[in-house]
Amino acid sequence: MLISQSEAESILTPFNAPLYDCISSAWQDYCALLKHIPHVVSPRTRACLVFDSIKSHVYSKLASRDDSKVVEVDGIFVLIIQGKLNIRFKKLNYEKRPSNILTDQTKKFMRQEAWSDILESTTNLIAGYELNKDETRLTEVTITCPKNENNNAWHFNIGDEEGQSARQSPIQLPLSISDDLPIRPRYVEIAKSKRENE
Repeated sequence: MLISQSEAESILTPFNAPLYDCISSAWQDYCALLKHIPHVVSPRTRACLVFDSIKSHVYSKLASRDDSKVVEVDGIFVLIIQGKLNIRFKKLNYEKRPSNILTDQTKKFMRQEAWSDILESTTNLIAGYELNKDETRLTEVTITCPKNENNNAWHFNIGDEEGQSARQSPIQLPLSISDDLPIRPRYVEIAKSKRENE
């Protein structure tokens, strides 16, 4: 049975701040990493980098709590809260829906169908982050309850750049390339050569 928005909000009240912190910290990690990557990062690569950082923060900040646990089921990373809510982490579009590769597990997750014995009697949610139009700033973190692949049953905001103290600074593009970057020296040499020939 699908949990109501009001019940989900009540359960998640003590989790809203740490969930927001996990996602906003991951975005900050990504922004810091960009300063050391002297090439354009694709949206897919960015999503992977942010997601990996979110996982790390969730493990360190939420996995040890008595009322939550982290599992990876069939390759899907899920935070289970109070045995009632399964939370995945995704980037959302302007319609507050994720761009998923529709595997059988993803379809079942989005349709609120049982897809693992571990998660059988719970509601599936997404903790999603939204970016500004230029995709240079984190603007909002939202909890969504998918109804199917194309619609949400409900959603609510748990933090945004106006309502949180840890605001995100826009990334200044293009990023300058440092002469003493610790990684990818061949890209640095290519960039230096281009600058010298201009």
